Amino acid sequence: YVDNAVSNIQLTELGVGSQPNYNNFTVDTNGNTATNGTLAVDGDVSLNSNLAVAGEISANTLAIGSGYTEFTVDSAGATSISSTLEVDGDVSLNSNLAVVGEISANTLVIGTNYTEFTVDSAGATSIASTLEVDGDVSLNSNLAVAGTAYATDISAGSLIVDDLTLDSNSITTPSNTDLLLQPGGSTD
Repeated sequence: YVDNAVSNIQLTELGVGSQPNYNNFTVDTNGNTATNGTLAVDGDVSLNSNLAVAGEISANTLAIGSGYTEFTVDSAGATSISSTLEVDGDVSLNSNLAVVGEISANTLVIGTNYTEFTVDSAGATSIASTLEVDGDVSLNSNLAVAGTAYATDISAGSLIVDDLTLDSNSITTPSNTDLLLQPGGSTD
């Protein structure tokens, strides 16, 4: 107990609390400080080294970085990261994904079973349902159709159906093959 102003006290250890241990608040000779209760600070807290937290961190807003803008989480949970986010495991989103720039991936798969739309690293694309295109379609190589192809107008250098070749000036069939032309497009 000190009842007057004191200055320049040298202690090997400071302990505050009830007797006999005085361990509710301690400062040892190395400056290590321990408190068994809550530490309430009204002003800013600066740390010149690491912060290790064994439990949870609770804050209205969490901001990390030299300008406190590199990583922020507000009280509603909105998170902003001003640089790259790297994730080693799976990422699951329960709502929409909006991307302003490009999406880069070795393989892109979309759908309930991840098979409805796939693009592999070589660019091979598989669509499990209908592809509808409102504009023109340009192919820089061959078009192979396994089923029946329907068209109202085909513009091509030549059209080959089985062994029948149609081009701008002629119709060519293999030898010993009859060609039946039906005006008006009848399918009878």
